[in-house]
Formats: sequence, C-alpha cells, structure tokens
Amino acid sequence: MEFPELEKQKEDQLDKRRTRNPLVLGICVILVAFIVIRLVLPGTAPTRSKAITVNITHSDGSVRTFNYHTGKETLRELLEHQQIATGDEDAGGKLLLIAVDAEASDYQNGRYWSFSVNGSESALPPDDQKISDGDVIDIYLK
Repeated sequence: MEFPELEKQKEDQLDKRRTRNPLVLGICVILVAFIVIRLVLPGTAPTRSKAITVNITHSDGSVRTFNYHTGKETLRELLEHQQIATGDEDAGGKLLLIAVDAEASDYQNGRYWSFSVNGSESALPPDDQKISDGDVIDIYLK
C-alpha cells in the first residue's frame, strides 16, 4: 500500500536538508575565516586594555600622576594619544621628548627628559618602549 502524500513529505524533508546543509556549512566557513583573519593579520586583533600609571616629576620637584587604561602598545603611542608630551624626531624617526606636561627640557643646561619603567631606567626611545598592564612609568628631567 502506497501513500503518495507521505512519500511527498519525505522527499520535501530530504530536499530541505540538502539545501540547508550547504547553507550552514557556508556560514561556518565564513565565521572561521573571519576569526582566523582577526587573529593572524597585524592590526586586526582586538586590543586589550592595559592599566598604566604615568608619574611626571617636574624641575621644581612636584609630581603629577596620571592613570590610564589604554590599548596602545608603545610609550610613544600613549604619550601622543594622551597629549602628555611633544617632541621632535631624530634622524631615525624616533621621538625625542622636548616638553612633558607643558614643561620644556633645557638642553643648553644639559637637562633632558628621561623615563623609567617599573623602577628601571630605559635605554630605549619612547617609540620602542613596549607598555604592559600594570606598568608604572616615571618621566623626569635628568
């Protein structure tokens, strides 16, 4: 005994599965590709916020403290983004700090801005100084 309507329903269900499976597979492929691109290509990965403390010691001995949450990677990026410092670039394109927190360095008298990270004086320019969550950066005239 044959039931044509039942057979038609089975065929319809199979057709729906056949068309739905490629659609689901296509969506999954696109989602995985998006995730891989975001994690592999530079500049596309999500940035994590870092808590950074910046202490600026002025020539009169006063200290100003700033607390930031930032996704910036280097000290230069942080200083420029927060408009804490201005400077000139050396021949290699690295930042030379000229003024910090509106106080200028005094190269004629041998005083220039320097900085330490977590208590250790840095030999790097701000461009190359990576910053990490919890860093304490002290900027001072030397």
